[in-house]
Amino acid sequence: QQQQQQQSNEPNKTYIDYSSNEAFYHKPSLIIKPDPPLTPQRLNSLIQQWGKWDFQDSKASERPKEDYCDKFTNKDIPRNQFPANAWQTDKDYLTKWLDQGLELVKRAQEAILTEYGKGQKQMPDQTFEQRSQMFQLQIVKDFDSYPGGRGLPQNGGWSDQTSIQGLNRRVLHALMTNDQFHVVMGGHSAAAGHGNLFKQSYMMQLQKIMEPVFANLGMTFKAQNFGRGGLGTLQSSIGMKDEYGDDIDVILWDSGMTEGRDLRALDMFHRQSIISGRKVPFLFGGNREIMMNYRKNAGVDIGQYGEALMGITEVTDDIQADTIPWAARYMKCNAETNSLCREHKFLANCWVDRTDGVQPKTRQAEKPGSQVSWHPGFRWHQIISRVIGFTLLTSLKTVITQWKEAPNLELPDDAWHVTSYYQQIQQKMLQGELANTQCHEQFKKEGLTTRMCDTPMNTRTEILPRNNPDQTSLAGIMKINEKGLRPYLSEPLLYTGPDVHNPFTEIPQDEVDVTAIVSLGRNYPEDEENNRRLTTMMMMGKDNRRELQETITPGLGWMLGSSQPGYCDGTYNAECSRTPDNNCLLSGHMDSRAGLVFNSLSGWGVFNLENLKHGIIAAKFETWHHPDEIKDWIAKNGKRERRRRNLLRNNNNIGENTTALTSTTLQDSPFSPHLSGISAYDLAEEQYERSLKKAQIPDYCDEFKLEFSIDGKISTWDKTETIKNIKPLQRVVEIGVFLDDPNFTDKPKTVEFGLRMTGCTSSSKTYQMSHLYWA
Repeated sequence: QQQQQQQSNEPNKTYIDYSSNEAFYHKPSLIIKPDPPLTPQRLNSLIQQWGKWDFQDSKASERPKEDYCDKFTNKDIPRNQFPANAWQTDKDYLTKWLDQGLELVKRAQEAILTEYGKGQKQMPDQTFEQRSQMFQLQIVKDFDSYPGGRGLPQNGGWSDQTSIQGLNRRVLHALMTNDQFHVVMGGHSAAAGHGNLFKQSYMMQLQKIMEPVFANLGMTFKAQNFGRGGLGTLQSSIGMKDEYGDDIDVILWDSGMTEGRDLRALDMFHRQSIISGRKVPFLFGGNREIMMNYRKNAGVDIGQYGEALMGITEVTDDIQADTIPWAARYMKCNAETNSLCREHKFLANCWVDRTDGVQPKTRQAEKPGSQVSWHPGFRWHQIISRVIGFTLLTSLKTVITQWKEAPNLELPDDAWHVTSYYQQIQQKMLQGELANTQCHEQFKKEGLTTRMCDTPMNTRTEILPRNNPDQTSLAGIMKINEKGLRPYLSEPLLYTGPDVHNPFTEIPQDEVDVTAIVSLGRNYPEDEENNRRLTTMMMMGKDNRRELQETITPGLGWMLGSSQPGYCDGTYNAECSRTPDNNCLLSGHMDSRAGLVFNSLSGWGVFNLENLKHGIIAAKFETWHHPDEIKDWIAKNGKRERRRRNLLRNNNNIGENTTALTSTTLQDSPFSPHLSGISAYDLAEEQYERSLKKAQIPDYCDEFKLEFSIDGKISTWDKTETIKNIKPLQRVVEIGVFLDDPNFTDKPKTVEFGLRMTGCTSSSKTYQMSHLYWA
């Protein structure tokens, strides 16, 4: 209320300062600590058994304070440009640091092997290569040798030697420059970890074991889980560099259930990840034929992670299961013991009582929803994280050894520089056979511009989770309306800060805790100070006032629908969706089909599209929303007239263990939660579809029109043209292209794009727009 009153008294304030209220946006730390904290006795015991990181820089006070690598493209600093007192040229420093680094990596790999019963003491007569076979990649020699077949490989996966060298280059570059190493996954509900806690998903388990290793070696490790229930990746792939990030080192596609046969979507996912960012990622999972084509024609580095089940002991009965290491227990069963594996598949709860006075406002469920047969359990997620982590650790071991063995500890620039390496790959992606791939063929067939397959696209969206949500919001680029406002989230989090320790998911005392082992000796105060600098936020503070003719005036009736409060960026410590009506607060899942909802009563939505240079504007819609998702108006922009519709007012109890959606406002006008985001709370797809039908979504009326304005020039689609031009590409993905003109401008410019619906005031046909794309 204080915030609302303050804004009403400041008519010139044109944006929501998310940093002013931690309950809305609190950018998460990437730092991982052992949970629960180690007792002194436990700490000493682990150090005696495993050793610890014990490196100290005796010249720390003399090192440069500025980021001297950042002055160069991709931090590719020439060796002769390092400052005289830089650690990269200090042989005494490097000798000790590289030795400690190699021991740290070996310690991490041995901890993973011991976790699965493959440790040195458990298998003393076998070599490291024999003990680690379940996590090792199969290295193929030629293009005809890439493994085929359905499902994941039963070992650590596969790659080729040249691709592994490319991965090593990326790791060495991050090591040399103290850079961030960024791993991203795009996928469906199973990959998101539905049925489990978000922190149990394999991308978060990867963060949990790799962040301490990379931190001790001077790097930042960032893993992001962009899995989303009931969706594929196509709508996000088009705007990859904004929604997923432009600095991705390794990217995984894991969306087989929702778009495994949609080669156009897979092609778009991989193409945009390669051509649109500052970095070109190592493709670690996707369609074999598409990745092979990229490898052959553009030199893209590829591989496929496996699930390591070749090293898992099959359960024969309950007694024998207790002899299997806890991490591997109940992962593999036969026909007679399948019920045991199902019984122990999930280990997740919804709430732990706290001593700080925080209490749920809604009765908490016993367990998260969506614990269904097609969603894997926590142990499967954990072993996938170990497979990916083991591959990265092997790469670290290789590059540290390479550096140790370099003459005078001096690595040549071409051993680790990446700029020309990335540029060559990006250029080849637009040539020859790769200039006409599945993306081009299908987009051309569907009447969409194929230039979206070859052009790095900008996007702003409300879908969650997404990278840098404070900077990538669709509402954030809207022009303010006559009240000096734009749509924003109104409901704060129930609580902020980390969740308390959850004993329900705790590793048994006598089992291996990989995170604790790789964290031994870590200097947390130093790392926390570095993290504070890293997570300094860029706030949205642009005025976005009207500059063109006043005939295109921003309307009052655009609503932010189905979003979640918090900094929902898909990272381990993110605080998201902790709303008072959430019945599983520990779940932590962030996926939401959020967007801007509008109909013929909403008026113009007007957006600033910066750096448009290729003449492309498109949007992703959901054309089947209900008018009750809009403020209760019966005339354009309200006029204070109300209507009485309650069809979707009380949808909180749809589906077991679902949560009511958060209210969102246009400052002072709350509207009811709506159906489009229910699937974000693991509502089964068939229940979701039935609910849509029950809601009786309005059809188009004959008077329907969709108007759009580009720098003040208005164009109109009638009902027939709208249905023709908004293409249904996937089940809930509908794309409309509003500009496709390569000659639109001869230099980058900011373009004002407006959109409104007219007609259909009686039936109130309603859209949600989740993405705007432009280039």
